Amino acid sequence: MREEGGNHWLQKQSKDVQRQLLGVQGAKAWEAGRSWQDVLRNYSPTVMKSRVSIVLKEQTKAAKNGRMEENKEKSINYKYSEETCKLNNVKYNQVKEFKKSLSTEEIVKRLGGRDNTAGSCSSLALAYIGNRGGFDVLDFRGGNSRKVFASKLNIARLAKLKDVISFEERNTNDFSALKKLIKNVKKGKEYYLATGGHAAIIKETDKGLEYPELQSPETQGYPMNGFTPFRKATLKDRFGCQKSHTSCGQKMEPLNILIDVESLSKNKEFKKLMGYINTDKDAQMKGDKGDVK
Repeated sequence: MREEGGNHWLQKQSKDVQRQLLGVQGAKAWEAGRSWQDVLRNYSPTVMKSRVSIVLKEQTKAAKNGRMEENKEKSINYKYSEETCKLNNVKYNQVKEFKKSLSTEEIVKRLGGRDNTAGSCSSLALAYIGNRGGFDVLDFRGGNSRKVFASKLNIARLAKLKDVISFEERNTNDFSALKKLIKNVKKGKEYYLATGGHAAIIKETDKGLEYPELQSPETQGYPMNGFTPFRKATLKDRFGCQKSHTSCGQKMEPLNILIDVESLSKNKEFKKLMGYINTDKDAQMKGDKGDVK
């Protein structure tokens, strides 16, 4: 190992590694400007190669153990969610944090707009939660990412992440299921609701239930994006709720899910999974007449 190359390599090592190779006093002398070859105990090219080899093996072992520990810490629901994304070839796009929190109006402005892709409501609502948690997430990816996060099975896994507050109801009648779920809604708090054929954020205010419209083109005949009253007709017209679900003459009981937004937004595994929703500007898919953000 040449003088210059050895200095460069040693400089990248921790203090402990430097002391391990050079000794405590040798490390101090090297930092003061002496040649590492002069201070290395019993120096010879063979000795140096041997010691470096030992250090590299220890570092490789530590890194492997670190990865194993990290994998052990992943919850079963996170592992299933991550594996589902990978099996569906959903690419990962790193999520960054905002320097300051966004207001509701700022989040709606970032995410809202004409969106003609079927099933995008769920991942759009999840992106809203991500933004609420301080994550820079855009969701207009479409494709397999949209399909994965439109699945109630996958949403149920998110709902079961550690310390996430959630509620589930199965009923052939969506209206009856929702009536039970709404009993868990606390005034002023936001929730992710998946019922019927739609998913959205809801909250209880002094005026009653509201939900944010995020897919409107805001043209004549369409509502403005942002929170709007949750009326009785909303369940049928916007959420597609039904009084009965049947298949081949048999009654079905679809899953209806309610998730506390704050608890989900604070979950570290949820933040990681947002990388499978997060969309680059040049990869946005919002339908033929959709608006690119």
